[in-house]
Amino acid sequence: MTDNSDGIGDELVIDRSHIRCDCCGKPGPTKSCSRCMSYYYCNRECQLNHWKKNNHKDSCLFLKGMRERYMEEKRKEREIQEDRAKGKTYDAVGECAICLEEIELPIILECGHVFCVKCLVLYQTKNLSKGSCPNCRGDIRKGIGSEAGEQLMVYAERAKLSHGAEREMYIDLALRHIDDTTSFDSIKLSKHQKDHVQLGKLYSKLTVFRHLDMHRKVIETADEFMNLCATTDHDVSAKMIFQSRMIIAKSHRDLKEWQSALDMFELVYDDCKVQNNVGQGSAVVAEMSRVHYELQNYNKVIIEGDRATYLDNRVREGVHKYIALSQMKLGDIAAAKKTITRGILYEEQWNEDIKKENEEVLRMILAEEAQQNPKSKSKKKGKKKGRGKK
Repeated sequence: MTDNSDGIGDELVIDRSHIRCDCCGKPGPTKSCSRCMSYYYCNRECQLNHWKKNNHKDSCLFLKGMRERYMEEKRKEREIQEDRAKGKTYDAVGECAICLEEIELPIILECGHVFCVKCLVLYQTKNLSKGSCPNCRGDIRKGIGSEAGEQLMVYAERAKLSHGAEREMYIDLALRHIDDTTSFDSIKLSKHQKDHVQLGKLYSKLTVFRHLDMHRKVIETADEFMNLCATTDHDVSAKMIFQSRMIIAKSHRDLKEWQSALDMFELVYDDCKVQNNVGQGSAVVAEMSRVHYELQNYNKVIIEGDRATYLDNRVREGVHKYIALSQMKLGDIAAAKKTITRGILYEEQWNEDIKKENEEVLRMILAEEAQQNPKSKSKKKGKKKGRGKK
């Protein structure tokens, strides 16, 4: 357990009276869980009681996992940036042991051997019983599909961190990689199998375009994917359809096409209700609150935001921000201050970007409050001076 300081940033004080102890419910808890940093307690006794009697253990491990994934992503991002700064290249060189020609679009297996991705996929297709490296016969534990997917995201990540001609080169490598891993010209496939391959191909492109913030391409590819889902007899998983619709909605959001984004988020939310998926439904509602804010539906923001935070206000990124901004627009400064303070204390404590955004909103609210109550501000200053003289 850690004892947190109330001061964050220059002259910014976080008022803990706006939150309650997760065990006994008393306002103003002074301690927080050192593992997840998102649950607050009066003392160690409260923490131990909550761990034994409530679901803090499961939530704590979940939040800890989110933090570790975030830190790992940041670590990989730093490594890639360092490699680029050193001029490191990522394209494999040498001869492919399958086609005996120079390696094109490399795929690196766990054992370290490198092949043309197309050669390796065709090798596995023709030798289904051999889940091993063609060179050393070492087991491919994750499977070729997983390896190919990881290599695809390497190209996508390189493209994201590059500019100009270099970025275009990596995008082309990523798209060629998808084409090569879904090309079975030498094998006769049924319509059902072709649909399966085409769905995988479109979904892979969708993932790459989304990763690269190519929002218009995302929408075009996702529409093609959804049209194929509607016409094929292939059983497409509900999860893939849900994720595709979420990607479309977020792309409309990022393009600032607010009404189109809202329409799609509402459709996704209906899916969540049919599937009784409460967790995803809460995430969708959090997204809807942001869109309603941009559409100036401030009362709607507060309603939707309250729904999103009802189950767990610790992982809904940005939701407190838009509720607070809406409350501010409606003139309720006190409520806005309380909301954004909860956001600072609860939302993804390991994510510095989110924390800074919420702190900026709090500063804005405090400035508005000071402007509305200039006398109370000067009184406080006077009291401080008086105490100093004594």
